Amino acid sequence: MGRFHKGDKGYIKHLKMLRIGLCISLLVCGFIILMVGQTNLIAEKLKYVFVLAAVFCLLPACKEFVELVTIWGFKELPEDVYKSIDKAAESKKKLVIYYDNVMTSNMHVMNIQCIVMNEGAVLCLVKEKKDKKTEETVKHVQEYITEEMKKRMLEGSVSVYKEPEQFIKHIGRLVDAKPAADLKSFIHSTIM
Repeated sequence: MGRFHKGDKGYIKHLKMLRIGLCISLLVCGFIILMVGQTNLIAEKLKYVFVLAAVFCLLPACKEFVELVTIWGFKELPEDVYKSIDKAAESKKKLVIYYDNVMTSNMHVMNIQCIVMNEGAVLCLVKEKKDKKTEETVKHVQEYITEEMKKRMLEGSVSVYKEPEQFIKHIGRLVDAKPAADLKSFIHSTIM
């Protein structure tokens, strides 16, 4: 498995595997430290140090577990949609594309499957759900990104789509222009 970065294809799957590995390894380390500390070979006063060390292994394990639970239900884009987006953007070399994104705000965790940016626009593709929550997610993503852009005094429009076909058509209409560095770093920093 190669090195993955935020916004790469397959990032969510990689992140899940990484979090699972970290949780298990930290739990095993904490358990081993605790068991070594409880053996009769260790002085009674040192046993508390081992218990404390085991707790310090469990705290990061719990943090990793919370992050794993946050992203567990999110899936990546189907391969054919990846290819369609790449095909629509292949002539536009200056666009910035982030795939497989999980964005968090105070109230919501949002699965944004793809973000495309140029100098004046941010396009987002949100996973369509079978219930009515998709409309809420679309509205919240648009409000959240727009509000955060205003706070940072960034210019641009935000469009959120729930259907890949409309999203891909809009990519075809975008001007090939590099996004502002501030906009790119803001979007990159909000991705989990």
